[in-house]
Amino acid sequence: MANFVALTSLATPAVTLSILIIDDHPLMSAALAGVLCELRPRSACRVAHTGVAATQLLEHQNNFGLIVLDLVLPDIGGFELLPRLRLLCPDTPVMVVSASENAQDVRRAFAAGATGYVAKSASSATLLKAADLVFRGDIYLPPALDSALAPGIVIDEKPATELLTERQLDVLRLMCAGKSNKFIGQELGLAEKTVKGRVTAIFKSLGVESRTQALLKASELGLFSRTTTL
Repeated sequence: MANFVALTSLATPAVTLSILIIDDHPLMSAALAGVLCELRPRSACRVAHTGVAATQLLEHQNNFGLIVLDLVLPDIGGFELLPRLRLLCPDTPVMVVSASENAQDVRRAFAAGATGYVAKSASSATLLKAADLVFRGDIYLPPALDSALAPGIVIDEKPATELLTERQLDVLRLMCAGKSNKFIGQELGLAEKTVKGRVTAIFKSLGVESRTQALLKASELGLFSRTTTL
């Protein structure tokens, strides 16, 4: 029996967003797919019911725009699976959707590589809002835990330069050359909205709030010194 299935919102090959849902509960994964397929026009969801099935799928197809992960799986725990997902798909954001609303689980999920956390008790509207933020490169915390957890959340303990993916470094390099989001998108083959999401993620990783600050930070860290004059 196959460990993963495909669910699509429309019977058309023109897919604008591909989402991978990793959840062993058939009803829950189907419900998540039904909601998340509203995130973008002609979006599509694929479901893996085990951690092994998910990693096998990602080894052959790693072009997903968003991964949604349940922490409790029958073979690999979500906290163990998260770092593997980061290695297989470093540019793909991972949003945890879990029955647990325990603050420690939220901290562990972010420390392991998640960029969003939603309780399964949340409304469909909340799930869509969270998924949209995470997909665009932002971070989503449960509102009830946001103020209490934000100071203690560690997205990654690596230096800021190591937090940037190769794609983000490409965007930052063009930013430092004074290029607009539109130009960057055309140069890298990305939608302008995707570029904006990458820029937001870069700002967070570098701890800056503007392009000027990002340029100064890149100069301070010695980024692109061999290829770009800052």
